Amino acid sequence: ARIRRLGWAQDKGENAPSIQAYAAPVFTKSGKMVAALSVPFLTGTETKRMELIRMAAMDMADKISRAMPA
Repeated sequence: ARIRRLGWAQDKGENAPSIQAYAAPVFTKSGKMVAALSVPFLTGTETKRMELIRMAAMDMADKISRAMPA
């Protein structure tokens, strides 16, 4: 519910301790979620850079969603 509300998710090194990622959903025009865009980065990345990555993931997922067919 939290991820749906925020529109993004964060991997805090669950699969590889040194790799984190932000992900955002990709939707069809009818609103069906069909994919997620994930942008990885290394643990220890500066907070400001992490925020830029998060925003870029959300922006690109939105652009892809708008280009998706119904």
